[in-house]
Amino acid sequence: MNFFYNSGHDNFSPAILTIFKTAQLFGIPSYGDQLALLWSLVVLTMLLVLEIVSVWKLIRSLREINQNPGDSVSARLSGTIFYGNALLSLPISWKFLNNWKNLSNFWFIGIHHSGLKIPPDRSIRMRVIFVGWFVAVGAFDEYSVWLAIPIFIMSKLATILWNFQDLIIILISIGLASRYNQLNSYVKRIISYEKNEKNWFQLESNLVNRIMIWRKIRHAYLHQSKLVRRIDESLGLLVLLSNLNNLYFICLQLFLGIRTDNSELIEDIYYLYSLAWLLLRASFVVLAASEVAAVIVKYELIMLQYDKQS
Repeated sequence: MNFFYNSGHDNFSPAILTIFKTAQLFGIPSYGDQLALLWSLVVLTMLLVLEIVSVWKLIRSLREINQNPGDSVSARLSGTIFYGNALLSLPISWKFLNNWKNLSNFWFIGIHHSGLKIPPDRSIRMRVIFVGWFVAVGAFDEYSVWLAIPIFIMSKLATILWNFQDLIIILISIGLASRYNQLNSYVKRIISYEKNEKNWFQLESNLVNRIMIWRKIRHAYLHQSKLVRRIDESLGLLVLLSNLNNLYFICLQLFLGIRTDNSELIEDIYYLYSLAWLLLRASFVVLAASEVAAVIVKYELIMLQYDKQS
């Protein structure tokens, strides 16, 4: 049985590149031209102005809290965090997409230059496209809490950036988990092959070939570990920003829902939809990232079981 052959088949990189190229439409010009860069600077400047205005209104509300108590402070704070998240998300996402140009090359050579016959994940492209469309639809359909702010375009762009930062984390996590699952499946395949008594004697007679196989497997996992560390260095700040932002707005939605009395049916429907979408997206971010750790542990368990049986 031949365990060696180089495959250039990669469905993940082209699929996620298509999504990253659309980011120039809402201010991330990593895969755009000079016009996209100009648009990004315009968006960044407008977000900065909005954040300054939001902070100024928040400070003014805090000064007037004794004369005019109510929900004005929470509304101003929400606006400040909302636009502040967009203001931070744009340059951080911009930096990651720039880094992805090098990371994608490192991603590609991990398995395809290892010399191992690892079957490709043929469903990864459809999963990436599905998640991309799912988050995109949610981003466009999500209503804004700050309807009093008469800046619809910037509010919608900030909402899209908020969703896009979560989308980056989810898609990269899906890709990493898929790569580890491919390696784990390959290791299981070799272990199953070695358990066959006939194959075992053939491998024992060709010990050099067996050593080469496991050496290449170790090299592939080492390369994958380096890839995870590089992505963690580029994506860590975005993960922190995403989780802090999602946590705040989930708590805000729960707080507003508890305080709201005698609301109309359409308001109740909006509240449930908005809260459900926030919870669902935040859960996707956390679960997708945790899946990477889960498949790493799965590999360790496979190798531990193999060492005990050897």
